[in-house]
Amino acid sequence: MVPYPPVEPRLAEIMEAHREEIVDRLAELEWAADPRDPRHLVYDPVLVRPRAALFLESLIAGLGRGDWSIFDAIATTTGEVLRSGQRSVQELNERALSIITILIPLASAAEDRDELLVATFRTMQCLSGGIVAEHHGHLVEELERLNELKSLFMRLTSHELRGPLTVTRGYASLIAGGDFGDIPPAAAGAAGSIVSASETALSLIEGMSEVASLEGEAGVLKVTAVHLRDVVERAVADVLPDAEAKGVSIDRKIADGLLEVDAERCVIAVRNLIGNAIKYGAPAATVHVRAAVDRSHAEIEVEDEGPGIPDADRERIFERYYRTESTRASAIPGSGLGLYIVRRIAQLHGGDVRVAATSAHGSRFTFSIPARDA
Repeated sequence: MVPYPPVEPRLAEIMEAHREEIVDRLAELEWAADPRDPRHLVYDPVLVRPRAALFLESLIAGLGRGDWSIFDAIATTTGEVLRSGQRSVQELNERALSIITILIPLASAAEDRDELLVATFRTMQCLSGGIVAEHHGHLVEELERLNELKSLFMRLTSHELRGPLTVTRGYASLIAGGDFGDIPPAAAGAAGSIVSASETALSLIEGMSEVASLEGEAGVLKVTAVHLRDVVERAVADVLPDAEAKGVSIDRKIADGLLEVDAERCVIAVRNLIGNAIKYGAPAATVHVRAAVDRSHAEIEVEDEGPGIPDADRERIFERYYRTESTRASAIPGSGLGLYIVRRIAQLHGGDVRVAATSAHGSRFTFSIPARDA
């Protein structure tokens, strides 16, 4: 909605009295679309003059009678010009300042000069703001449309890639395990590398698929009654093979309670937190998981004995695809999506996730969501 300026009859009278002069000056400032090729701009005051006259007519009508119907069309048209790239917001502001410089000498000659000068600035500020608002509204709609297309692309891509990669991982695992007969050690090592790379790719695809689901269904949760203990235990069961392979023990202290949440997504969030603690922690370390529910919130803490997270990275680690410099330099695979997914799931429930350093130089993540009486 265009924030129209207030009625200013005296300013309208001055513009009416100097109509031709103002139109001529406006025409000298503007560029016009080339009649032979609208994608090009040409400096031709003759072509611009009708548009300048229409603009001034709307300005006079609006200021004098509060009739801004003509300006509605101009705001829309100007917004389209901004979207086409023929004009920028900076150029728009420069035009507004140019119009002010035209009007100031005319208003300064009047007895009520100060009031008219304030009205001049206020008018151009409102008109520029209206056009930018028109343009901004379109940008928001376009961004939403692009997000929908991106989510659709991610879902389709994930679906098409998951099948071939699963088959590749399966056969490579069988080859490495000798199910097709003895093979040279070098070939077994190569097959193992294929398995590892396939698992990394599948992990990335799962993350992309989950991100697309969270963004495509923002605000839509499949809420059921579930015990907090069940959420944590399911998450632990999913990562237990990785913990055992690394000699990591998982210490659990759970004060059970009944929740109304999207159980599947909460399991994903907790699984990502515990999985990260195992992945980035030291071998044979202990991951501490604590969970409790009070009248206002359910909180699940996951504390590791890893190297810790630098202060500067503690908020950025929740961004999509962000990985700290130390993790990028390490040989530990990762997509940078896990913590983004955790925060998104928490936010969809009306909560959040936070991270703090521990006295043992590790990190403590707290997944917190409002508790609903189930």
